Amino acid sequence: MEVLDFTRKSKEYSAERLFFVYGSESYLIDIACKQITANAGIELPELNHTKLESDAAADEIIDNVLRAPMFSEKRLVHIKNSELFTDGKSAALKELCDLLGDIPETTVLLFSFQGSDDQKILDRTQIPLQKLDKRKSLYKTLTEKAFIITANPLSEAMLRTWILSTAKKKGLVLNNQTVDFLSYICAPDMYSIMNELDKLASLGIPEPSADDILSICSHTTEYSIFLFHDYMIAKNYEKAFDLLQTIYTEEKSFIGLTASLANKFRLMYMAKSSLNLGYSAQTAADQLSKKAGIKAYPARLAVQECRGFTLENLKRSFKLLLDYDISQKSSTTPEDFRIFSLKLYTGI
Repeated sequence: MEVLDFTRKSKEYSAERLFFVYGSESYLIDIACKQITANAGIELPELNHTKLESDAAADEIIDNVLRAPMFSEKRLVHIKNSELFTDGKSAALKELCDLLGDIPETTVLLFSFQGSDDQKILDRTQIPLQKLDKRKSLYKTLTEKAFIITANPLSEAMLRTWILSTAKKKGLVLNNQTVDFLSYICAPDMYSIMNELDKLASLGIPEPSADDILSICSHTTEYSIFLFHDYMIAKNYEKAFDLLQTIYTEEKSFIGLTASLANKFRLMYMAKSSLNLGYSAQTAADQLSKKAGIKAYPARLAVQECRGFTLENLKRSFKLLLDYDISQKSSTTPEDFRIFSLKLYTGI
């Protein structure tokens, strides 16, 4: 069950005593854990609510699970990001797994973990995540015995709704365009987006524009690459070349930039192909979003940005990027990235 479904129906599951919350979205993990804690109705939480961090040993967890509550009907034990998910076999771990099938009625046991067993999620996310190994005994036992709540990234439509609602609570008025722009250039997790909304609210900008968002939001590497591409498209070469130093300082190379630009030129090539077939801009963007598996906003951007290029220009630029990537990873010294950028965007 996904977190938002759980929060809507959480009281139906208040009798559950073993929970496993995991996924890539830390904000949603925290929401689920708070709801589970609230539903447990723990009296004297300072005595009966125990939080164990990642390095808690199996025997320590067992000791806490078996401990009787003090002046309360129940106690709650919460284990965060346990290293036991990647541990090998041990007598204590086997004992813990056996206990999970028969925990005391006075204990509510919650495991939370920021990670995923879905390779597609791991491949898409820009946040470093641990992979949950389905072969490990703790994971297998929890998936068999626990009530499972998954905290995966929201769909594009649901994320937009969440941003609009969160912004409204903070006194901000956004529209679909500024919401899409914010979610595109910010770090992709919900906590980071909330932090950017807090900054906009604290600066007294009730109806922020795209320019306001650009000037205020944190400069992640992905954000810097977006700006570099935008400056080059707009032929603002001075700002683009100034930004190269920032990107190099963050990444220590241009390998990440080259890969990101290759993806952007690939998308522009696909968009241009659709436009050349006579499709409208909206239809081309919809097709690109579906075929490339990307959100609507970057698809619309690719359709807009490809107009200044011919199909042959885009094909040539994509080939140049592949060749440059090879030269970076070999003993060959690649040419100055500023000169290379001009070749990409102007065809010189």
